[in-house]
Amino acid sequence: MLQVIHAGWIIPIRPKKTILTNYSLIIQDSRIVALIPTTEWIEPSEKYECIDCKNDVLLPGLVNTQAGASLSLLRGIDHTDNRYSWLKKGFLPKDFEGQTDQFIKDSVLIAGAEMLLSGTTCFSELCVSGEYVAASTISLGMRSVPGILISNESNIWSTNLDDSLAKAQSLYDKYRSHPLINWTFATQISDITQRDTLSRLGTIGDELDLSLRVNISANLSQASNLMELEPVNLIGRKLIVSHVPPLHESDIQLIKKCGISICHTPSNSINTSNQECEISMLNNSGCDFGLGTDSSLNNSMFDLFKEMRVASLQLFPKDKEDILNAFDIIELATLGGASVLGMEDDIGTLESGKSADIVSINLKEGLSGPLYNIEQLIVNRGDSSQVRQVWVRGKRVVKDGALTTIDSKNLSNRSQAWNLSQ
Repeated sequence: MLQVIHAGWIIPIRPKKTILTNYSLIIQDSRIVALIPTTEWIEPSEKYECIDCKNDVLLPGLVNTQAGASLSLLRGIDHTDNRYSWLKKGFLPKDFEGQTDQFIKDSVLIAGAEMLLSGTTCFSELCVSGEYVAASTISLGMRSVPGILISNESNIWSTNLDDSLAKAQSLYDKYRSHPLINWTFATQISDITQRDTLSRLGTIGDELDLSLRVNISANLSQASNLMELEPVNLIGRKLIVSHVPPLHESDIQLIKKCGISICHTPSNSINTSNQECEISMLNNSGCDFGLGTDSSLNNSMFDLFKEMRVASLQLFPKDKEDILNAFDIIELATLGGASVLGMEDDIGTLESGKSADIVSINLKEGLSGPLYNIEQLIVNRGDSSQVRQVWVRGKRVVKDGALTTIDSKNLSNRSQAWNLSQ
C-alpha cells in the first residue's frame, strides 16, 4: 500500500547533520521510496493513505542495543538480595519451570509496548528462551535481535552446552526467514575461558553468518575487561560487547584489531556499583557503538530519549563542541544501534530503499518550543509523550500515541499477576 507522510521536518541521519523542512516521505509497502519537498507532491491516481505530521519531526526508528526486555517483570526487585543471585547471570530460578514461557512472553510484551510508545522499533539483548522473546515481538509488530544464551551451565532453557547449541540452531532455522527477527549467539564473560564453547560458537557463527554477543560485567570488583577476549581466539569474529569498563590503550588496539561493536548504556554507567566506559572514549576508539537502556533491574525505563539526554550530559563542554553534538547523539540511537546489530543496510536512516521504520515526534505541543535547534530539543527535551506515530516495515504500530497491534489495556493486569515478593 502507498502511504505519504507530510512532515514539518525530517532528520534522515544521512546525509549527516541534515534537517529537511516541509518534506514528504513516501512509503510503498514496507519500503521508503522517496523523500521530496511537500510542494512537489503530486496526488497519484491510485489509492493511498495520507498522514499529516506537519507539526512533527520524523526520525528513523530508535534502536535499543541492550534492553533486558525479557526481565521487565522483575522491575523493582532488590537484586542485591541473595535470594536473587541468579539474576546476575541473566537466568530465572529453576522453580520457574512451567511458568517460564508465559513470564518471558508477558515481560517482553510489557517492555516492547513501552519501547514502541517511546519510539524504539528494534531491540536486542542476551536472553534465555529466545523463542518466547521472538513470539512477543512479532505480536507487537516490532523488531528484535535476541542473543541466544549458549552456556555450559544448566538453566531453565538448556541443560548443557550441547543442549543449548542444538536449541539455538533449531530456533535459527525456525525464524531464519522472518522479517522481524534476527539472531545472535550470546555468552557470559564467565564462559569465555571455556575454549570448547568458544570454538564451537565460532564455527557455528561462521556457518550461519551470525555475530557473537558477549556480556562483560561493568562491576569493577570483578575486574573484567576486553583483554579477556583475546586469548580465546575471538579475533576476527563478529563481536557485540555490552557493559564495557573504562578502556585502556591495549583495549582500544584490540577493538580496532577485532572490529568489536559496543552497546553503551548511559544510565547504567552512572550506577554507583557500575562504571562503563565514557562515551567520548568510545567515540575516540573508532568502534561502532550504539545506545541501550539495560534491563529494568538497573534502569526504571526502556526510554532511549532518556538515554540520549544522559549521554549528552556525560559529555564535557569540549566534547560537545569538538567530538559529539546533538546530531551525533541522535545518530547513536538510530544508525549507531543498527550498525552494532549488523542491520545498517536496512534500518537506521530515512533513505530511499530502506525499510520504513519511522517515528514521528510532535514538537508543537507541550513545552518543546521555541524551535531554534530541533536536534538539541530532541536530545535535551525529547520525551516519550511526544511520540505520535511509529512505523515498522511500513506498518503503523503506534497511531496517535496508542498501540495498534495489541490491546494495551490488559498489559497492566498481566503485570500485576506476577508478584515475586510474595
